[in-house]
Amino acid sequence: MRTGLAAPVGLVKAMGSLSAGAIVMGVAVAYAGPFLNVIAVIGSIMYGTVISLRLFAPKKFRENMKSWNA
Repeated sequence: MRTGLAAPVGLVKAMGSLSAGAIVMGVAVAYAGPFLNVIAVIGSIMYGTVISLRLFAPKKFRENMKSWNA
């Protein structure tokens, strides 16, 4: 006779594998953190450079940049 208090076995196994996966991902991100920071800094510098070029460049240069995207 079931009392309704026991959790389904499949759910417990799924939660266990999810938490194990979360631990593995946490460790991986902790080790990859400095590399991700470098990538983020480089990406933001490149993005900022493109925005500043589009805003502050002379009109003729901006027109040439539009043809680069085409």
